[in-house]
Amino acid sequence: MKRSAPPSTEERPTKRAHISSKGTSLSHLSDEVILHILAHLDATSLAQVQLVNTHCLRIARDNQLWKSLFLRDHPPSHLRSLSRPAKDSHHPHPPLDWRWVYRLSQNWATGFTRSSSLTFVSLQHSVVPHPHSVSDGIKTLPFAQSRLQLLGPYIALSHRSSPTARILLLPTQGTPIRLVGEIQLFSGSDEGPGTCLVPDTATGEGVAEWRFAAFSQRGSIAVFSLPLHPPSDGASSIGIKTHSWIPPGGVARQIKTAVFHSQLLVTLSSNFTLHLYHVPPSAVSGTREVQQLNLVHSLYSFSSFPPAALSLSSAQRSKNPPQKLPEEKFKLTLHHLLPAYPAHWVPTSHQFLITLPSLPSHSMASNSVLSPSANRSQPPKGDIVPSQSWTVSNWLPSALPEDSPVGSDEDGTGPGDEVGKETRVRKLRGVGGVAGDGKVVAVLGDGAVNVYRLPPRSVHLLHASSLPLPIPLQPPSATTNSTSTRAIPQALTVHAQTGRCIVATESGVVVYDLSVGGKRGRREGVMLPLPSGGVHDTKLGEGSAASSSKGQSRRGTVCEVRTDQSRIVGLWEPNAGESGEESVMVWDFDC
Repeated sequence: MKRSAPPSTEERPTKRAHISSKGTSLSHLSDEVILHILAHLDATSLAQVQLVNTHCLRIARDNQLWKSLFLRDHPPSHLRSLSRPAKDSHHPHPPLDWRWVYRLSQNWATGFTRSSSLTFVSLQHSVVPHPHSVSDGIKTLPFAQSRLQLLGPYIALSHRSSPTARILLLPTQGTPIRLVGEIQLFSGSDEGPGTCLVPDTATGEGVAEWRFAAFSQRGSIAVFSLPLHPPSDGASSIGIKTHSWIPPGGVARQIKTAVFHSQLLVTLSSNFTLHLYHVPPSAVSGTREVQQLNLVHSLYSFSSFPPAALSLSSAQRSKNPPQKLPEEKFKLTLHHLLPAYPAHWVPTSHQFLITLPSLPSHSMASNSVLSPSANRSQPPKGDIVPSQSWTVSNWLPSALPEDSPVGSDEDGTGPGDEVGKETRVRKLRGVGGVAGDGKVVAVLGDGAVNVYRLPPRSVHLLHASSLPLPIPLQPPSATTNSTSTRAIPQALTVHAQTGRCIVATESGVVVYDLSVGGKRGRREGVMLPLPSGGVHDTKLGEGSAASSSKGQSRRGTVCEVRTDQSRIVGLWEPNAGESGEESVMVWDFDC
Protein backbone atom coordinates (compact mmCIF):
# COMPACT_ATOMS: atom_id res chain seq x y z
CA MET A 1 0.00 0.00 0.00
CA LYS A 2 1.32 3.38 -0.97
CA ARG A 3 2.21 5.73 1.83
CA SER A 4 0.16 8.93 2.05
CA ALA A 5 1.75 12.34 1.70
CA PRO A 6 2.47 14.40 4.83
CA PRO A 7 -0.27 16.84 5.80
CA SER A 8 1.98 19.94 5.67
CA THR A 9 5.23 21.09 4.23
CA GLU A 10 6.74 21.44 7.71
CA GLU A 11 6.86 17.64 8.03
CA ARG A 12 8.80 17.06 4.81
CA PRO A 13 12.40 15.82 5.00
CA THR A 14 14.98 18.55 5.34
CA LYS A 15 16.70 17.89 2.03
CA ARG A 16 13.34 18.12 0.18
CA ALA A 17 11.89 21.02 2.06
CA HIS A 18 11.33 24.19 0.04
CA ILE A 19 11.42 27.78 1.17
CA SER A 20 8.13 28.68 2.80
CA SER A 21 6.01 31.31 1.08
CA LYS A 22 4.81 32.74 4.38
CA GLY A 23 7.80 35.11 4.65
CA THR A 24 7.19 38.83 4.08
CA SER A 25 9.38 41.44 2.39
CA LEU A 26 10.39 42.77 5.82
CA SER A 27 11.84 39.47 6.99
CA HIS A 28 15.34 40.20 5.69
CA LEU A 29 15.22 44.00 5.90
CA SER A 30 17.95 44.18 8.53
CA ASP A 31 20.26 41.99 6.47
CA GLU A 32 19.67 44.10 3.38
CA VAL A 33 20.45 47.29 5.28
CA ILE A 34 23.68 45.82 6.62
CA LEU A 35 24.61 44.65 3.13
CA HIS A 36 24.22 48.18 1.77
CA ILE A 37 26.43 49.49 4.57
CA LEU A 38 29.12 46.86 4.01
CA ALA A 39 29.13 47.62 0.29
CA HIS A 40 30.97 50.87 1.04
CA LEU A 41 33.87 49.15 2.84
CA ASP A 42 37.17 48.06 1.41
CA ALA A 43 38.50 44.51 1.46
CA THR A 44 40.46 44.95 4.69
CA SER A 45 37.52 46.39 6.62
CA LEU A 46 35.19 43.77 5.19
CA ALA A 47 37.52 41.03 6.43
CA GLN A 48 37.63 42.54 9.91
CA VAL A 49 33.83 42.67 10.08
CA GLN A 50 33.76 38.88 9.85
CA LEU A 51 35.49 38.63 13.24
CA VAL A 52 32.66 40.38 15.15
CA ASN A 53 30.21 37.48 15.45
CA THR A 54 28.65 34.71 13.42
CA HIS A 55 25.87 36.97 12.16
CA CYS A 56 28.36 39.46 10.70
CA LEU A 57 30.42 36.58 9.34
CA ARG A 58 27.43 35.28 7.40
CA ILE A 59 26.58 38.66 5.90
CA ALA A 60 30.15 39.75 5.16
CA ARG A 61 30.72 36.56 3.16
CA ASP A 62 28.07 37.51 0.63
CA ASN A 63 29.52 36.86 -2.81
CA GLN A 64 28.06 40.05 -4.28
CA LEU A 65 30.14 42.16 -1.89
CA TRP A 66 33.39 40.56 -3.00
CA LYS A 67 32.30 40.60 -6.62
CA SER A 68 31.75 44.36 -6.46
CA LEU A 69 35.18 44.80 -4.88
CA PHE A 70 36.74 42.88 -7.75
CA LEU A 71 34.86 44.86 -10.40
CA ARG A 72 36.04 48.16 -8.93
CA ASP A 73 39.58 47.39 -10.01
CA HIS A 74 38.61 45.25 -13.03
CA PRO A 75 35.67 46.79 -14.93
CA PRO A 76 33.23 44.55 -16.80
CA SER A 77 34.93 45.51 -20.09
CA HIS A 78 37.79 43.20 -19.07
CA LEU A 79 35.43 40.23 -18.77
CA ARG A 80 34.29 39.81 -22.35
CA SER A 81 34.22 36.95 -24.80
CA LEU A 82 36.87 36.26 -27.39
CA SER A 83 34.25 36.47 -30.14
CA ARG A 84 33.15 39.99 -29.13
CA PRO A 85 36.14 42.35 -29.02
CA ALA A 86 35.69 45.86 -27.73
CA LYS A 87 34.55 48.33 -30.39
CA ASP A 88 35.41 51.57 -28.61
CA SER A 89 39.05 50.70 -27.90
CA HIS A 90 41.88 50.36 -30.39
CA HIS A 91 43.90 48.41 -27.84
CA PRO A 92 41.46 46.16 -25.93
CA HIS A 93 42.48 44.38 -22.81
CA PRO A 94 43.05 40.66 -23.23
CA PRO A 95 39.86 38.74 -22.33
CA LEU A 96 39.80 36.37 -19.40
CA ASP A 97 39.13 32.67 -19.62
CA TRP A 98 35.62 31.75 -18.42
CA ARG A 99 37.05 28.88 -16.35
CA TRP A 100 39.13 31.38 -14.40
CA VAL A 101 36.04 33.53 -13.81
CA TYR A 102 34.15 30.46 -12.63
CA ARG A 103 36.86 29.71 -10.07
CA LEU A 104 36.61 33.29 -8.86
CA SER A 105 32.88 32.92 -8.34
CA GLN A 106 33.48 29.78 -6.30
CA ASN A 107 35.96 31.64 -4.12
CA TRP A 108 33.47 34.47 -3.59
CA ALA A 109 30.82 31.99 -2.47
CA THR A 110 32.83 29.60 -0.31
CA GLY A 111 36.09 31.31 0.55
CA PHE A 112 37.11 32.81 3.88
CA THR A 113 38.98 36.08 4.26
CA ARG A 114 41.24 37.06 7.10
CA SER A 115 43.03 40.32 7.82
CA SER A 116 45.98 40.31 10.20
CA SER A 117 48.80 42.66 11.14
CA LEU A 118 52.34 41.44 11.74
CA THR A 119 54.46 43.07 14.42
CA PHE A 120 57.97 44.07 13.37
CA VAL A 121 60.72 43.63 15.92
CA SER A 122 63.59 46.00 15.18
CA LEU A 123 67.07 44.56 15.34
CA GLN A 124 69.80 46.03 17.47
CA HIS A 125 72.38 48.09 15.64
CA SER A 126 75.14 45.68 16.65
CA VAL A 127 73.54 42.71 14.91
CA VAL A 128 72.51 44.42 11.66
CA PRO A 129 74.49 42.79 8.82
CA HIS A 130 76.68 44.97 6.66
CA PRO A 131 74.78 46.04 3.51
CA HIS A 132 77.70 45.03 1.29
CA SER A 133 78.12 41.49 2.59
CA VAL A 134 78.67 38.74 0.06
CA SER A 135 75.67 36.76 1.29
CA ASP A 136 73.32 39.42 -0.09
CA GLY A 137 73.89 38.07 -3.59
CA ILE A 138 71.63 35.06 -3.05
CA LYS A 139 68.69 37.14 -1.79
CA THR A 140 66.06 39.14 -3.64
CA LEU A 141 67.43 42.24 -5.28
CA PRO A 142 67.07 45.41 -3.20
CA PHE A 143 66.35 48.76 -4.76
CA ALA A 144 69.66 50.42 -5.59
CA GLN A 145 70.25 53.67 -3.77
CA SER A 146 70.26 56.84 -5.87
CA ARG A 147 71.78 59.73 -3.94
CA LEU A 148 74.33 60.76 -6.59
CA GLN A 149 73.43 62.22 -9.99
CA LEU A 150 75.44 63.76 -12.82
CA LEU A 151 73.74 66.78 -14.44
CA GLY A 152 75.92 68.26 -17.16
CA PRO A 153 78.57 70.34 -15.34
CA TYR A 154 76.97 69.66 -11.93
CA ILE A 155 76.96 66.84 -9.41
CA ALA A 156 73.88 66.53 -7.17
CA LEU A 157 74.32 64.61 -3.93
CA SER A 158 71.65 64.16 -1.27
CA HIS A 159 72.24 63.46 2.41
CA ARG A 160 71.16 60.43 4.37
CA SER A 161 70.06 62.43 7.40
CA SER A 162 69.03 65.90 6.16
CA PRO A 163 66.54 67.23 3.57
CA THR A 164 69.25 69.05 1.60
CA ALA A 165 71.18 68.28 -1.56
CA ARG A 166 74.63 69.62 -2.26
CA ILE A 167 75.41 70.91 -5.74
CA LEU A 168 79.03 70.39 -6.76
CA LEU A 169 80.77 71.75 -9.83
CA LEU A 170 82.82 69.29 -11.85
CA PRO A 171 86.59 69.83 -11.83
CA THR A 172 88.44 71.42 -14.72
CA GLN A 173 92.12 71.70 -15.51
CA GLY A 174 93.78 72.94 -12.33
CA THR A 175 90.46 73.33 -10.47
CA PRO A 176 89.19 70.67 -8.04
CA ILE A 177 85.59 69.84 -7.26
CA ARG A 178 83.86 72.93 -5.89
CA LEU A 179 80.75 73.24 -3.74
CA VAL A 180 78.50 75.90 -5.30
CA GLY A 181 75.43 75.65 -3.07
CA GLU A 182 72.84 73.60 -1.23
CA ILE A 183 69.17 73.05 -2.05
CA GLN A 184 66.46 72.52 0.54
CA LEU A 185 64.57 69.61 -0.97
CA PHE A 186 61.61 69.41 1.42
CA SER A 187 60.18 71.42 4.28
CA GLY A 188 57.22 71.35 6.63
CA SER A 189 55.62 67.96 7.14
CA ASP A 190 57.76 66.47 4.35
CA GLU A 191 61.02 67.63 5.91
CA GLY A 192 63.48 64.78 6.05
CA PRO A 193 65.99 62.95 3.90
CA GLY A 194 64.88 62.10 0.39
CA THR A 195 64.59 58.55 -0.84
CA CYS A 196 66.29 59.12 -4.20
CA LEU A 197 67.29 61.67 -6.85
CA VAL A 198 66.41 61.25 -10.54
CA PRO A 199 67.81 63.41 -13.39
CA ASP A 200 66.00 64.53 -16.51
CA THR A 201 67.67 62.49 -19.24
CA ALA A 202 66.39 64.73 -22.07
CA THR A 203 69.43 66.46 -23.56
CA GLY A 204 69.90 68.37 -26.80
CA GLU A 205 69.82 71.78 -28.37
CA GLY A 206 66.37 72.65 -27.03
CA VAL A 207 67.31 72.08 -23.37
CA ALA A 208 67.53 75.39 -21.48
CA GLU A 209 68.16 74.01 -17.98
CA TRP A 210 69.23 70.94 -16.05
CA ARG A 211 66.44 69.34 -14.03
CA PHE A 212 66.18 66.61 -11.43
CA ALA A 213 63.39 65.22 -9.23
CA ALA A 214 63.57 64.43 -5.52
CA PHE A 215 61.22 62.25 -3.47
CA SER A 216 60.43 62.50 0.24
CA GLN A 217 59.79 59.81 2.82
CA ARG A 218 56.05 60.64 2.72
CA GLY A 219 55.69 60.21 -1.05
CA SER A 220 55.90 63.86 -2.11
CA ILE A 221 57.71 64.92 -5.29
CA ALA A 222 59.73 68.06 -6.00
CA VAL A 223 61.37 69.04 -9.31
CA PHE A 224 64.31 71.46 -9.33
CA SER A 225 66.13 73.21 -12.15
CA LEU A 226 69.75 74.30 -12.42
CA PRO A 227 71.05 76.96 -14.84
CA LEU A 228 72.45 75.67 -18.09
CA HIS A 229 75.79 77.35 -17.46
CA PRO A 230 77.43 77.35 -14.01
CA PRO A 231 76.93 80.59 -12.08
CA SER A 232 79.72 82.84 -10.89
CA ASP A 233 81.26 82.54 -7.45
CA GLY A 234 79.01 85.28 -6.08
CA ALA A 235 75.72 83.63 -7.02
CA SER A 236 73.24 83.62 -4.13
CA SER A 237 71.09 80.65 -5.19
CA ILE A 238 71.83 77.72 -7.43
CA GLY A 239 68.58 75.78 -7.78
CA ILE A 240 64.92 76.72 -8.24
CA LYS A 241 61.94 74.55 -7.37
CA THR A 242 59.69 74.44 -10.43
CA HIS A 243 57.19 71.60 -9.84
CA SER A 244 55.78 69.68 -6.91
CA TRP A 245 53.20 67.04 -6.08
CA ILE A 246 51.70 66.18 -2.70
CA PRO A 247 49.73 62.92 -2.45
CA PRO A 248 46.10 63.03 -1.30
CA GLY A 249 46.04 63.12 2.47
CA GLY A 250 49.68 64.18 2.56
CA VAL A 251 51.07 60.64 2.88
CA ALA A 252 51.64 57.91 0.30
CA ARG A 253 53.91 54.98 -0.33
CA GLN A 254 57.61 55.74 -0.51
CA ILE A 255 59.06 56.04 -3.99
CA LYS A 256 62.04 53.72 -4.36
CA THR A 257 63.13 54.45 -7.92
CA ALA A 258 62.00 56.57 -10.88
CA VAL A 259 62.88 57.70 -14.41
CA PHE A 260 62.50 61.23 -15.81
CA HIS A 261 62.55 62.29 -19.45
CA SER A 262 61.25 65.61 -20.79
CA GLN A 263 57.54 65.89 -19.90
CA LEU A 264 57.14 62.42 -18.36
CA LEU A 265 58.06 61.22 -14.87
CA VAL A 266 57.55 57.55 -13.96
CA THR A 267 57.85 56.42 -10.33
CA LEU A 268 57.91 53.00 -8.68
CA SER A 269 56.62 52.95 -5.11
CA SER A 270 57.33 50.49 -2.33
CA ASN A 271 54.12 48.56 -3.07
CA PHE A 272 55.28 47.98 -6.68
CA THR A 273 52.89 50.54 -8.20
CA LEU A 274 53.91 52.59 -11.23
CA HIS A 275 52.68 56.19 -11.41
CA LEU A 276 52.99 58.28 -14.57
CA TYR A 277 53.15 62.06 -14.10
CA HIS A 278 53.05 64.76 -16.73
CA VAL A 279 55.52 67.57 -16.07
CA PRO A 280 54.01 70.77 -17.53
CA PRO A 281 56.24 73.48 -19.02
CA SER A 282 58.03 75.66 -16.52
CA ALA A 283 56.61 79.01 -15.50
CA VAL A 284 57.59 82.31 -17.06
CA SER A 285 61.25 83.22 -16.57
CA GLY A 286 61.85 85.42 -13.57
CA THR A 287 58.93 84.02 -11.56
CA ARG A 288 59.12 81.43 -8.81
CA GLU A 289 55.65 79.95 -9.18
CA VAL A 290 55.70 76.24 -8.42
CA GLN A 291 53.47 74.24 -10.74
CA GLN A 292 51.72 70.99 -9.93
CA LEU A 293 52.48 67.68 -11.56
CA ASN A 294 49.58 65.91 -13.27
CA LEU A 295 48.98 62.25 -12.44
CA VAL A 296 48.18 60.59 -15.77
CA HIS A 297 48.17 56.84 -15.05
CA SER A 298 48.58 54.39 -12.19
CA LEU A 299 49.67 50.87 -13.09
CA TYR A 300 49.18 48.08 -10.57
CA SER A 301 50.82 44.68 -10.70
CA PHE A 302 49.83 41.46 -8.96
CA SER A 303 53.30 39.99 -9.50
CA SER A 304 55.49 39.21 -6.51
CA PHE A 305 58.61 40.25 -8.44
CA PRO A 306 58.83 44.01 -9.00
CA PRO A 307 60.91 45.58 -11.77
CA ALA A 308 64.60 45.56 -10.92
CA ALA A 309 65.32 48.52 -13.22
CA LEU A 310 63.43 51.09 -15.30
CA SER A 311 64.44 52.91 -18.48
CA LEU A 312 62.61 55.74 -20.25
CA SER A 313 63.42 57.28 -23.61
CA SER A 314 61.77 59.17 -26.43
CA ALA A 315 60.05 57.17 -29.16
CA GLN A 316 60.03 59.90 -31.82
CA ARG A 317 61.43 58.65 -35.10
CA SER A 318 62.90 61.92 -36.37
CA LYS A 319 65.47 63.66 -34.22
CA ASN A 320 64.77 67.16 -35.60
CA PRO A 321 61.10 67.43 -36.64
CA PRO A 322 60.30 70.39 -38.88
CA GLN A 323 57.28 71.41 -36.83
CA LYS A 324 55.84 70.70 -33.42
CA LEU A 325 54.26 67.26 -33.34
CA PRO A 326 50.71 66.99 -31.96
CA GLU A 327 51.81 64.34 -29.49
CA GLU A 328 54.95 63.11 -27.79
CA LYS A 329 55.74 59.42 -27.48
CA PHE A 330 57.92 57.65 -24.93
CA LYS A 331 59.19 54.11 -24.46
CA LEU A 332 59.10 52.73 -20.92
CA THR A 333 60.98 49.46 -20.39
CA LEU A 334 60.66 47.37 -17.23
CA HIS A 335 63.46 44.92 -16.53
CA HIS A 336 62.52 42.01 -14.26
CA LEU A 337 64.30 39.03 -12.77
CA LEU A 338 62.18 35.89 -12.61
CA PRO A 339 62.99 32.95 -10.32
CA ALA A 340 64.24 29.73 -11.88
CA TYR A 341 64.42 26.40 -10.11
CA PRO A 342 65.97 25.74 -7.67
CA ALA A 343 67.38 29.12 -6.52
CA HIS A 344 68.38 31.06 -9.63
CA TRP A 345 67.27 34.04 -11.70
CA VAL A 346 66.61 34.71 -15.39
CA PRO A 347 65.97 38.15 -16.96
CA THR A 348 62.88 39.36 -18.76
CA SER A 349 61.76 42.76 -20.06
CA HIS A 350 58.48 44.46 -20.90
CA GLN A 351 58.09 47.62 -22.96
CA PHE A 352 55.22 50.12 -23.05
CA LEU A 353 54.48 52.90 -25.51
CA ILE A 354 53.25 56.06 -23.78
CA THR A 355 51.65 58.92 -25.71
CA LEU A 356 51.19 62.42 -24.30
CA PRO A 357 49.69 65.37 -26.21
CA SER A 358 52.31 68.04 -26.76
CA LEU A 359 51.83 71.23 -24.78
CA PRO A 360 53.37 74.63 -25.47
CA SER A 361 57.07 74.79 -24.76
CA HIS A 362 58.77 77.20 -22.38
CA SER A 363 58.91 79.96 -24.97
CA MET A 364 55.24 79.58 -25.85
CA ALA A 365 54.27 79.56 -22.20
CA SER A 366 55.96 82.92 -21.76
CA ASN A 367 53.52 84.38 -24.31
CA SER A 368 50.56 83.31 -22.11
CA VAL A 369 49.32 80.75 -24.60
CA LEU A 370 48.57 78.39 -21.71
CA SER A 371 48.64 79.71 -18.18
CA PRO A 372 49.79 77.49 -15.30
CA SER A 373 46.31 77.52 -13.80
CA ALA A 374 44.77 76.33 -17.04
CA ASN A 375 47.46 73.71 -17.32
CA ARG A 376 46.54 72.30 -13.93
CA SER A 377 42.81 72.32 -14.60
CA GLN A 378 43.15 70.45 -17.90
CA PRO A 379 45.72 67.69 -17.52
CA PRO A 380 46.64 65.83 -20.70
CA LYS A 381 44.85 62.59 -21.45
CA GLY A 382 47.72 60.24 -22.14
CA ASP A 383 47.58 56.72 -23.48
CA ILE A 384 49.72 53.72 -22.50
CA VAL A 385 49.86 50.56 -24.60
CA PRO A 386 51.90 47.37 -24.07
CA SER A 387 54.38 47.37 -26.93
CA GLN A 388 56.61 44.30 -26.64
CA SER A 389 57.86 41.71 -24.18
CA TRP A 390 61.06 39.70 -24.13
CA THR A 391 61.21 36.45 -22.23
CA VAL A 392 63.44 33.40 -21.96
CA SER A 393 62.11 30.33 -23.73
CA ASN A 394 64.63 27.98 -22.11
CA TRP A 395 67.66 28.25 -19.89
CA LEU A 396 70.85 26.37 -19.29
CA PRO A 397 72.05 25.06 -15.93
CA SER A 398 73.97 27.29 -13.58
CA ALA A 399 77.42 28.23 -14.84
CA LEU A 400 79.29 27.87 -11.56
CA PRO A 401 79.88 24.42 -10.09
CA GLU A 402 81.28 24.38 -6.60
CA ASP A 403 84.85 23.62 -7.68
CA SER A 404 85.10 26.03 -10.64
CA PRO A 405 86.90 29.39 -10.35
CA VAL A 406 85.03 32.67 -10.29
CA GLY A 407 84.23 34.21 -13.65
CA SER A 408 84.72 31.11 -15.82
CA ASP A 409 83.10 27.80 -16.68
CA GLU A 410 84.68 24.42 -16.95
CA ASP A 411 84.84 24.79 -20.72
CA GLY A 412 86.54 28.18 -20.50
CA THR A 413 83.54 30.31 -21.43
CA GLY A 414 82.11 32.96 -19.16
CA PRO A 415 78.95 32.31 -17.17
CA GLY A 416 75.96 32.64 -19.45
CA ASP A 417 77.85 32.31 -22.76
CA GLU A 418 75.77 31.04 -25.62
CA VAL A 419 75.70 27.28 -25.98
CA GLY A 420 73.47 25.89 -28.70
CA LYS A 421 70.44 28.03 -29.46
CA GLU A 422 70.56 31.79 -29.03
CA THR A 423 67.36 31.84 -27.01
CA ARG A 424 68.81 29.59 -24.32
CA VAL A 425 70.03 31.73 -21.44
CA ARG A 426 72.07 30.50 -18.53
CA LYS A 427 70.37 31.10 -15.21
CA LEU A 428 72.29 32.97 -12.50
CA ARG A 429 72.73 31.98 -8.87
CA GLY A 430 73.86 35.33 -7.44
CA VAL A 431 72.74 38.70 -8.81
CA GLY A 432 74.16 42.02 -7.66
CA GLY A 433 72.47 44.55 -9.95
CA VAL A 434 70.41 45.17 -13.10
CA ALA A 435 70.57 48.08 -15.55
CA GLY A 436 69.25 48.75 -19.04
CA ASP A 437 68.56 51.44 -21.62
CA GLY A 438 65.67 49.89 -23.58
CA LYS A 439 67.98 48.12 -26.05
CA VAL A 440 70.49 46.37 -23.79
CA VAL A 441 70.10 44.74 -20.38
CA ALA A 442 73.14 44.19 -18.16
CA VAL A 443 72.86 41.81 -15.21
CA LEU A 444 75.63 41.37 -12.66
CA GLY A 445 75.70 37.77 -11.65
CA ASP A 446 78.12 34.94 -10.86
CA GLY A 447 81.19 37.17 -11.08
CA ALA A 448 80.47 38.57 -14.55
CA VAL A 449 78.48 41.19 -16.45
CA ASN A 450 75.88 39.31 -18.49
CA VAL A 451 74.75 41.38 -21.48
CA TYR A 452 71.41 40.72 -23.19
CA ARG A 453 70.03 42.38 -26.32
CA LEU A 454 66.36 43.24 -26.88
CA PRO A 455 65.71 42.46 -30.57
CA PRO A 456 62.89 44.61 -31.98
CA ARG A 457 61.42 41.71 -33.99
CA SER A 458 61.74 38.91 -31.48
CA VAL A 459 60.03 37.85 -28.29
CA HIS A 460 63.13 36.25 -26.78
CA LEU A 461 66.12 37.83 -25.10
CA LEU A 462 69.33 37.48 -27.10
CA HIS A 463 72.28 36.73 -24.86
CA ALA A 464 75.17 38.72 -26.33
CA SER A 465 78.06 37.98 -23.98
CA SER A 466 79.22 37.40 -20.46
CA LEU A 467 82.10 39.69 -19.51
CA PRO A 468 83.94 38.44 -16.41
CA LEU A 469 85.06 40.82 -13.71
CA PRO A 470 88.81 41.07 -13.17
CA ILE A 471 89.97 38.65 -10.48
CA PRO A 472 92.04 41.31 -8.59
CA LEU A 473 88.92 43.44 -8.12
CA GLN A 474 86.95 40.72 -6.39
CA PRO A 475 86.78 40.84 -2.58
CA PRO A 476 88.84 38.24 -0.70
CA SER A 477 85.73 36.59 0.71
CA ALA A 478 84.58 35.73 -2.80
CA THR A 479 87.56 33.45 -3.38
CA THR A 480 87.98 31.97 0.09
CA ASN A 481 84.38 31.19 0.97
CA SER A 482 83.33 27.88 -0.56
CA THR A 483 79.61 28.59 -0.19
CA SER A 484 79.74 31.82 -2.19
CA THR A 485 82.31 31.71 -4.99
CA ARG A 486 81.50 35.00 -6.69
CA ALA A 487 81.96 38.71 -6.21
CA ILE A 488 78.92 40.81 -5.51
CA PRO A 489 79.28 44.24 -7.19
CA GLN A 490 77.71 47.26 -5.56
CA ALA A 491 76.60 49.54 -8.40
CA LEU A 492 75.84 49.30 -12.11
CA THR A 493 74.83 51.78 -14.79
CA VAL A 494 74.39 51.66 -18.57
CA HIS A 495 74.78 54.82 -20.67
CA ALA A 496 72.61 54.71 -23.78
CA GLN A 497 74.45 57.38 -25.82
CA THR A 498 77.94 55.89 -25.49
CA GLY A 499 77.07 52.22 -24.98
CA ARG A 500 79.23 51.98 -21.88
CA CYS A 501 78.50 49.82 -18.87
CA ILE A 502 80.05 50.97 -15.59
CA VAL A 503 80.44 48.55 -12.69
CA ALA A 504 81.54 49.55 -9.19
CA THR A 505 82.89 46.79 -6.98
CA GLU A 506 84.37 46.84 -3.52
CA SER A 507 87.85 47.35 -4.96
CA GLY A 508 87.46 49.53 -8.03
CA VAL A 509 85.47 50.65 -11.07
CA VAL A 510 85.34 48.61 -14.29
CA VAL A 511 84.32 50.07 -17.67
CA TYR A 512 82.87 47.89 -20.44
CA ASP A 513 82.22 49.13 -23.97
CA LEU A 514 79.15 47.32 -25.28
CA SER A 515 79.28 48.95 -28.74
CA VAL A 516 82.54 47.30 -29.87
CA GLY A 517 83.48 43.72 -30.61
CA GLY A 518 80.38 43.03 -32.65
CA LYS A 519 77.50 42.33 -30.31
CA ARG A 520 79.60 40.98 -27.49
CA GLY A 521 81.43 44.04 -26.16
CA ARG A 522 84.73 44.16 -24.31
CA ARG A 523 86.30 45.54 -21.18
CA GLU A 524 87.65 49.04 -21.72
CA GLY A 525 89.56 49.69 -18.51
CA VAL A 526 89.82 49.45 -14.75
CA MET A 527 90.10 52.41 -12.38
CA LEU A 528 91.00 52.15 -8.71
CA PRO A 529 89.63 54.56 -6.09
CA LEU A 530 92.94 56.39 -5.50
CA PRO A 531 93.48 60.18 -5.43
CA SER A 532 96.30 59.89 -7.97
CA GLY A 533 96.29 58.89 -11.62
CA GLY A 534 93.71 61.27 -13.04
CA VAL A 535 91.27 60.96 -10.13
CA HIS A 536 89.82 64.19 -8.76
CA ASP A 537 88.90 63.49 -5.15
CA THR A 538 87.40 66.06 -2.79
CA LYS A 539 85.65 65.61 0.52
CA LEU A 540 82.18 67.13 0.71
CA GLY A 541 82.18 70.70 1.96
CA GLU A 542 85.92 71.21 1.47
CA GLY A 543 87.92 72.73 -1.34
CA SER A 544 91.09 70.69 -1.00
CA ALA A 545 91.85 67.18 -2.12
CA ALA A 546 91.47 64.37 0.37
CA SER A 547 94.69 63.47 2.13
CA SER A 548 95.95 60.01 1.26
CA SER A 549 99.37 58.67 0.49
CA LYS A 550 100.04 57.94 -3.16
CA GLY A 551 99.43 54.34 -4.08
CA GLN A 552 97.86 53.44 -0.74
CA SER A 553 94.63 51.51 -1.07
CA ARG A 554 91.61 53.03 0.63
CA ARG A 555 89.44 50.78 2.76
CA GLY A 556 86.07 51.67 1.36
CA THR A 557 83.53 51.02 -1.37
CA VAL A 558 82.38 52.93 -4.44
CA CYS A 559 78.66 52.48 -3.78
CA GLU A 560 77.29 54.56 -6.69
CA VAL A 561 78.49 55.45 -10.17
CA ARG A 562 77.16 57.80 -12.85
CA THR A 563 78.58 58.47 -16.29
CA ASP A 564 78.22 60.60 -19.42
CA GLN A 565 80.21 60.95 -22.65
CA SER A 566 83.42 62.20 -21.02
CA ARG A 567 83.58 61.23 -17.34
CA ILE A 568 82.57 58.90 -14.53
CA VAL A 569 81.43 60.11 -11.12
CA GLY A 570 81.48 57.80 -8.12
CA LEU A 571 80.45 58.05 -4.47
CA TRP A 572 82.99 56.46 -2.11
CA GLU A 573 82.03 55.36 1.40
CA PRO A 574 84.31 53.91 4.08
CA ASN A 575 83.78 50.35 5.17
CA ALA A 576 81.95 49.51 8.38
CA GLY A 577 84.18 50.27 11.35
CA GLU A 578 86.61 52.36 9.28
CA SER A 579 87.20 56.04 9.91
CA GLY A 580 86.64 58.54 7.13
CA GLU A 581 84.02 60.54 5.30
CA GLU A 582 82.19 59.87 2.08
CA SER A 583 83.91 61.38 -0.94
CA VAL A 584 83.07 62.16 -4.55
CA MET A 585 85.45 60.85 -7.22
CA VAL A 586 85.66 61.83 -10.87
CA TRP A 587 87.40 59.88 -13.61
CA ASP A 588 87.89 61.54 -17.01
CA PHE A 589 88.01 59.44 -20.16
CA ASP A 590 90.41 61.95 -21.74
CA CYS A 591 93.09 61.70 -19.05
